[in-house]
Amino acid sequence: MAAASFAFAAELPSDVKTSQNAALGEAVSALMEKEAITGDTDGLFHPEDTLTRAQVCSIIVKTINPTAAELNGTVTVNVPDSGFSDLTGYKWAKPYINYAANREIAKGYADGTFKPGSDVTFAELVTFAVRACVYRQQTRRNLAAELSDEGEGTRIL
Repeated sequence: MAAASFAFAAELPSDVKTSQNAALGEAVSALMEKEAITGDTDGLFHPEDTLTRAQVCSIIVKTINPTAAELNGTVTVNVPDSGFSDLTGYKWAKPYINYAANREIAKGYADGTFKPGSDVTFAELVTFAVRACVYRQQTRRNLAAELSDEGEGTRIL
């Protein structure tokens, strides 16, 4: 699956529609709905292609759905840079990698690199996904505690 800047139309790509794997169609459809995945410039999805570490960060962070300010900062607030030395050429992925690294969803290597173009291993993919789930749960707990504290014992969530 390639990550390009072109989103698919509402219709599933033909190589997903013709797949014998029904679960693939459901997963692709759900991720397309969340705008977490896009396809290649040829209009296909390429389900047999491997994903890179940059692509996986992009997909996972998009499913978390952070605000534009959380990804890119604002005029007055900067987003902390991950400090990885090898993100040149990955401008499209840098906000997602920074977001994931700043929340310890994804980590780099001891040499200060992230290796964004390297194929993601199964272990890395699962680790990123589990960390993202833990991050989401913790964020929800923090929000619930804040709202509960504001109501002087009244549970809002």
